[in-house]
Amino acid sequence: MLTLLFGLLKLAALLILGEVIADILSLPIPGSIIGMLLFLCLLTITGKIRSSSRRGSELLIANLILFILPSATGVFFLEQRFSEQWLSIATILIVGTLLSVLTSFLLFMAVSTINKPGNKPVNKPVNKPGIEHD
Repeated sequence: MLTLLFGLLKLAALLILGEVIADILSLPIPGSIIGMLLFLCLLTITGKIRSSSRRGSELLIANLILFILPSATGVFFLEQRFSEQWLSIATILIVGTLLSVLTSFLLFMAVSTINKPGNKPVNKPVNKPGIEHD
């Protein structure tokens, strides 16, 4: 339980740090994105995913719909604006979905080519790769 809380605390600290950086530097990028990039940099530098970070991230991913639902319901209160810009919104949704699917497909193809049965593995770890236990 403490591992999970520590993981969530690290993610929240990176979110707050990202917000502070965005505010101080007056960047047009949301602080949450900066915090996520800081987390990516941290993972890249250490080369390991600590179990606390993994458990905290898994909890957030498992409950992702709870983060999307409030903003989706908020659209219903913007009926006037939505009716004026429905074509732009529909176009953005369709293009964004297609780009997301294409990116996922290309990533899947790249990973599956690396992991083909005839290829020599780069590293053969004993435990789960990249996961360090606290």
